[in-house]
Amino acid sequence: MLPSHFAEWTPRHYAPPPSVRWFSRLRAAYSRVLFRFLRRRYFVVGGVLVLTMVAGAMIPIIGVDLFRGEKVSQFWVHVWMPFGTSLNYTDEVVTEIAKRVRATLKKDEVISIVSTAGLLQTESEWHVRSDAGQVAVELVPKDRRTRSTDEIIEELRRALADVVGPKSIEFFQTAGGLPVGKDIEARIMGEDFDELQTIAAYLESRLQGIEGIREIADDFSSSKREFRFEVDREAAAAYGLSARDIAYFLRAAVAGVEATTYREGTDEISVLVIFPERFRKNIELLTNIKFITPRGEAVPIARLVRMEEGMASPVIRHTDGKRTITVTADVDTDVLSLVDANRFVRDAFDEIAPLHPDCRLRLGGRFEEFTESFRSLTSLFLIGLFIIYCILGWQFGSFVLPVIIIFAIPFAFIGAIFGLLVIGEPFSITALYGMVALAGIAVNDSIVMMSFIKNARDRGVQRWLAVVRAGRIRLRPIILTSVTTAFGLLPMAVGLGGYSKDWGPLANTIVWGIIISTAGTLFVMPCLYTILDDIVNWFRRRLRGKAAEVE
Repeated sequence: MLPSHFAEWTPRHYAPPPSVRWFSRLRAAYSRVLFRFLRRRYFVVGGVLVLTMVAGAMIPIIGVDLFRGEKVSQFWVHVWMPFGTSLNYTDEVVTEIAKRVRATLKKDEVISIVSTAGLLQTESEWHVRSDAGQVAVELVPKDRRTRSTDEIIEELRRALADVVGPKSIEFFQTAGGLPVGKDIEARIMGEDFDELQTIAAYLESRLQGIEGIREIADDFSSSKREFRFEVDREAAAAYGLSARDIAYFLRAAVAGVEATTYREGTDEISVLVIFPERFRKNIELLTNIKFITPRGEAVPIARLVRMEEGMASPVIRHTDGKRTITVTADVDTDVLSLVDANRFVRDAFDEIAPLHPDCRLRLGGRFEEFTESFRSLTSLFLIGLFIIYCILGWQFGSFVLPVIIIFAIPFAFIGAIFGLLVIGEPFSITALYGMVALAGIAVNDSIVMMSFIKNARDRGVQRWLAVVRAGRIRLRPIILTSVTTAFGLLPMAVGLGGYSKDWGPLANTIVWGIIISTAGTLFVMPCLYTILDDIVNWFRRRLRGKAAEVE
């Protein structure tokens, strides 16, 4: 840029080279087009506003996948056995699944297959249980195999469909970026487990018939048999006993109580006093055990408690103090958008909600991250916009010029949306980052343009001459600045050396945003300045007219 400025502002004593003559013709053509735009400035600015609204309306068309990222060449097969399954049997089933996985995959597709019984890792928690297991599969990079990871998983679904033993087999594929949970994560909250199970079953049945939704499951653990003892407080009081005394006795009978400890070398060993196993496994024998009261009487436990047999979940999850069952599912975003899938879950819950007024639904996972991230980025964008306005107002000493400069941001937004449409990528978190970055990049050329116009007007130059001269003088640096920035990001945008779904959309939004915002700065920004100047002159004439009437 410095040689360009030097050549622009110093006297010439030589014949200009062809490149300079070419740019002179470009500048002349720009001046002619700018004059035409200025004559139709109201139509030009109105058209830009319409294009901005059209670009916003195109977001649903290009699709929204906020956490779209590069798929990692690795996936897990999650195996859930019926509750209480022994670790040995779980290990047998997981080993059989690992054998089928190895037999299904081609030798040149897989790097390693690791099976684990008793451990199941998810994004939210690790399950260390005898009835859970997993098979971790690492594939070769995608450019070295003919099938995609999704195609391999679909074939494995068919191969594992007839495995005997598991309650469910789920596939989990990792993606680049932050862990954000499942595509659909519907938390059903309430107090009655029967109601929660009914709603969960209804949602799962509704999701089964939707194309693009798969891996439907819930986190409700199978119920186990339990015995509940309710203390007969009147009978206990008659024998001088409290509920605490009876609870302590039952705990000691079933779980044992530490009587003492002794040392053997450096080890400290606890001595546990507990009833024989035959008493603990037989509820009739347990309730007939005699309790020695403070009076020295031997009273069977059955006289002091009322026993009730029932079923209970081994794990009770809570959200905001409410019992919770979470229904999860994966969404094929090529078939169904994440927003539409979660909207369907909400509609399905609203259908059954009147029958269960004490239950409510909270959508989590990727959708929750979507809404929170969008809200946070919107807030940051508005704060940044306000800071930019304050700095520009302080620098220019005007409240109007910063508004004109900030108007370059809609130009960038139009270009960013157009860029996503051209490359066929959905609106994602990285594209949103690019748009936020454009808010700072796009105003640079506008600042230079407005600064030249303001300085010329301060020197008394007529409005039209100041606008056209500013455009002509700043044409070369504005183009050079935009071209160098765009070309610097071009390899990432077009994927030279490999396209990244993580950073490609960010580069594309910036490149296209800069191109369109540059055109807006050169042609639309002068129109907007003259329109605001028309408005200011109109108010001045009105004020002068009123002042003349008063005189």
